[in-house]
Amino acid sequence: MPGRSLDYRYSVLNNENAKFLTYVIIVFNIVFAILGSVMIALALYMLFETDFRRFIVDLGMEKEYWTGVYILLAAGILTMLQTFFGVLGAYQKKKTMLLIFAVSSFVCIVLEIAGATYMLKHGISYSSIEVFLYDRFMYFISVYDTDEQAKRTMSIIQEWPIKWYKKGYGYVGCVRGFTFYIEGMTGWISAVALILAFQQVFACIAAVILAMVKQEFKSSTRDLRR
Repeated sequence: MPGRSLDYRYSVLNNENAKFLTYVIIVFNIVFAILGSVMIALALYMLFETDFRRFIVDLGMEKEYWTGVYILLAAGILTMLQTFFGVLGAYQKKKTMLLIFAVSSFVCIVLEIAGATYMLKHGISYSSIEVFLYDRFMYFISVYDTDEQAKRTMSIIQEWPIKWYKKGYGYVGCVRGFTFYIEGMTGWISAVALILAFQQVFACIAAVILAMVKQEFKSSTRDLRR
């Protein structure tokens, strides 16, 4: 009735469409929490695992390789944080939280695509990292007799399984062999990031639609109060 104060209850929003969107967002966020934790674990492993870290540092690949890892680590942390806003916003139909979730999801999507693209460009066989490794191994070979770090690194790499060198010899084999070594981890973390980005597109859309439903409901209640 006009002029009559109407109590605001979230239960009024629990129609079938709102319920469906709520369930979709909550389920997606459970998946995001799992995949986000996996991506963080992979990034931390790549940064701190002794052998992996030693090779990256010895070869001077921190900028060329770890930039992508840091981007995906940031995306994983943000993904974990956004699940709080996603679940709570969907459950309580909080427009502000839903919009925060949507914006953070968009940022995550950008970071994940950028990080995965960078990793795939600099961390697999036949990628641009091979040019960098070629130059590094050539340098290590030239100072092999005088530089202990170069000698240690080349000695370790040359002890790897011979199948890694079946397509080349000497420094060519070392380059391809090392990319075989790092592309496994590169592939896993990039795959997780791209799967996350794909799913976050739908979750972001669902959050925006649910926020619009909430706004439409608030507008209708204001009209009834007049």
